Amino acid sequence: MLTDRVVPAAIAIFCLALIGCGDSDLPPAYSVKGKVTVQGTPLSGYLVSFVPTDGNGGASAKTGSDGGYSLETLDGRPGCQLGKYKVVIRPGIDAIQEAMKNLKPGAKSMPKPESKVPDTYSAAGTSPKEVEVKAEKNVIDIAI
Repeated sequence: MLTDRVVPAAIAIFCLALIGCGDSDLPPAYSVKGKVTVQGTPLSGYLVSFVPTDGNGGASAKTGSDGGYSLETLDGRPGCQLGKYKVVIRPGIDAIQEAMKNLKPGAKSMPKPESKVPDTYSAAGTSPKEVEVKAEKNVIDIAI
């Protein structure tokens, strides 16, 4: 009968619609790319984070060999939500691993990784750099 085929097809379409709507409650994320340079030299292997000034969202990326980055939201989507952000820049995993090589037996804390960026950029509360993500493809270069 026709209903033997229509009902399963309708159920399949309904299920696909539910699967497709899984992220609909999340605010949209917009592309954010750029380059980080220190005195004109690309900053490679650092973690760039956009920390929201209003407590919503946030995004981060690792800089490439050319200093380039492309943000990803905290939930893994490409881009960043709309809003104003403090830019936080910290040494990446390579610098941390290098610092670990200098860990002394019996040390009470990990040695601080060497950084090419002033300490003020290491926390949102002290970072002098504030940026705004808009509803467009954002290119935000960060020159230190």
